[in-house]
Amino acid sequence: SALVTMLGYETKEEILSLLPEQMSFHGEQAAPLGNAGKSPSGVRQREITLRRKDGSAAIFMDTSRAILDGYGNVIRYQGTLVDVTQRRSIEKKLREQEQFQRYLLESFPDLILVIGLDESYQFVSSRIRDVLGGKPDDLLGKKVTDTEQAPELIALCREILAGRMTFGACEYGIRHSDGSWRMMRASVSALHDAERVLSGAIASIRDITIERKFEAQVIESERLAAMGQMI
Repeated sequence: SALVTMLGYETKEEILSLLPEQMSFHGEQAAPLGNAGKSPSGVRQREITLRRKDGSAAIFMDTSRAILDGYGNVIRYQGTLVDVTQRRSIEKKLREQEQFQRYLLESFPDLILVIGLDESYQFVSSRIRDVLGGKPDDLLGKKVTDTEQAPELIALCREILAGRMTFGACEYGIRHSDGSWRMMRASVSALHDAERVLSGAIASIRDITIERKFEAQVIESERLAAMGQMI
């Protein structure tokens, strides 16, 4: 049968000779197949993990129901087993990749924003606490126009999302949650999916307030020095 092949055995008799704990990958005493549970309809759908002959795990979607005799007694169970091992493996890898990408974005010293084609924030790094004094949830799911965002950044993001630009940068002022005024430098790039179709924009935002104050002090010092030479 198909189950014999999927589990790597040669004959059906090999499987029938196994104890429940030998067939179940996690060693449960209860029979891993059959037993449709206490559902009134006698139908059950669940995910089970069986042990292949080589000892590896095989994940199946088990849909089974009890077949009753005229007295309501179970005479056998019948159903289907769908091998979803490869699907679960792919899903696990995708989750791991997404988790790695999230950790990677969180590791950047700049505030990272991911904006979808609908102009809503899809990802906001925790650096927002240091940069603006807020929380990621303050922006997540909201549109850029529904938040106190700078017109310069909104305009740049719209150019990227419309496909008219692939990269751009701007500087703008924004109010911190403590009431102080901060200067920011934003670098925005287009995001594409696996098929190279535009899927959004990613912005890296850095607080340059101290940098701009220092530059202003240098300019003022040079101006005063020049005035002194003129005198």
